[in-house]
Amino acid sequence: MGIQARVSWEILFGRKSVLEEPEVPYGDAERLDLLSARELFDLLQKVQEKLHEKGYEVSIDKADESICPEPQTLHISKDYRIYIDCLGLKEIPLRPLLRSVFILFLKHPEGIRVKEKDAYREELMDIYAHIFPNLDQDICRERIERLIAPGQNAFSENLSHLNRALGSFFGPAASPYQVHGTNGHPRRILLDPVYIMWE
Repeated sequence: MGIQARVSWEILFGRKSVLEEPEVPYGDAERLDLLSARELFDLLQKVQEKLHEKGYEVSIDKADESICPEPQTLHISKDYRIYIDCLGLKEIPLRPLLRSVFILFLKHPEGIRVKEKDAYREELMDIYAHIFPNLDQDICRERIERLIAPGQNAFSENLSHLNRALGSFFGPAASPYQVHGTNGHPRRILLDPVYIMWE
């Protein structure tokens, strides 16, 4: 976590009126680590306003609101690497398991009910095996079984991690690429399939 975010947190939520080096590093580190890039920028803006109220003039450079202002085409390679058009085919960095979940939802624009996740066991196995072609098949199956284990939250937790990762990458323009939906209803990616190119 960047020093600016931690200092910002302390200015906004610290108990002392004077900014000092705290005994515990810069507020609630675990909570800060869950903040998206957009939320961190909003946090810095609040700090700027607070300092302005105290008579300090500071400038926090504003990054581009979006790296992709309009929906752009996703390019999916044969080994399931995911690239975005508007950045000169820059790869979207996702951990293998998150990438597997993302690919699964891209393949099912109609949506997937979380309670029916076990129906996608073999498809997830196939996707994960393409991402990790040299991985032992038993290890591959064990990881997928943990992901879709009944009565566990691993699948939902990975959806949350995926949405946060996409939010950090795309910023305010992330919504079309994220998984949306509520419990009991199909969850789906809003991006029109016309914007998805498969090798």
